Amino acid sequence: MISVAIIIDTLSALRRKKYDEYQIMALEKIMLLNGFFMTIIFPISLFILIFVPMYFVEVIFAFIVFHWLVIVITEIIYLFKTN
Repeated sequence: MISVAIIIDTLSALRRKKYDEYQIMALEKIMLLNGFFMTIIFPISLFILIFVPMYFVEVIFAFIVFHWLVIVITEIIYLFKTN
């Protein structure tokens, strides 16, 4: 996971262009998608933690992994879409 994040950050850093209006709108859509995903997955994970506390570590880890995956996928889509 760390290597994928490093690759994405490197590709983003190599593209040192100023953003135009289209790219800003695409970034806003990505942020909205990530925020929407967060508002769905966070209450579900809290619900699981309240009713099944013995799986605390697994739920927290799954929450982190799912959130990271959604962010990575949306960033990859943005990188390929804007090139």
